[in-house]
Amino acid sequence: GYAVGGDTDYDYATIAYASDGTPVWTNRYSAPGNSVDCAKAVGLDKSGNVYVTGTAGTGSVTLAYSSTGTPLWTNQCDGTGQAVAVDANGNVIVAGTTGSYPHDFLTVAYSSTGSLLWTNRYDGPVGGDDLLPGNSCLATGHAAGVYVTGASQIAHDGFTNYNYITIKYMPAPDIRLTGPDPLPGAAWLLTLEAQTNTDYRLEASSNLVDWSTLTNYTNLPTPSILYTDTLAAGCLTRFYRAMWVP
Repeated sequence: GYAVGGDTDYDYATIAYASDGTPVWTNRYSAPGNSVDCAKAVGLDKSGNVYVTGTAGTGSVTLAYSSTGTPLWTNQCDGTGQAVAVDANGNVIVAGTTGSYPHDFLTVAYSSTGSLLWTNRYDGPVGGDDLLPGNSCLATGHAAGVYVTGASQIAHDGFTNYNYITIKYMPAPDIRLTGPDPLPGAAWLLTLEAQTNTDYRLEASSNLVDWSTLTNYTNLPTPSILYTDTLAAGCLTRFYRAMWVP
């Protein structure tokens, strides 16, 4: 939570207790500028590391402590931190809002060592206010899925109302597209290596702007697939890309 810090105004306050209620360690955090700093949520990983997020200074600050209370890392981003959770891969997920009115959903993922992995922002269908209801807005699930839910402003019969909105994020699989290797007749041989039982699309372009589909793979049966591009003949330039189709 937070506690008055005298000259530092309100500070984050994180306390660990033993199973019998004995205090084990206490940590405080004050953002630069001695502003109002309010911790909103706490999460744990399998190693007992502690992650705290909230609003500090002019943005959202997320802290990591070891199980013994040693500070590990501190990360700041825009907005307000409302919830924190650890996914199946040990990554730290933070959900909150960003921007002045109207607000947007903001979901950020950090590695267990504090490296920024990805950031997603959601703005509702009418560009209205999007709000997350405290630390109940975030959950992690199977295969490192991330779920964020809250309220999104909509236009309805001339009045402005809110609807529930729930978003699911999934980590993209690792894709390797190697080659192309020349074949007789000006064709090219491509090798696609990717996660099985997942859908992918192989595309080609001559200008990196206009892309055409070469083939679709539904539930990729093996981790390595060969594809021969016979349409490459006559192309002065040929670019390829493989795309995950969630």
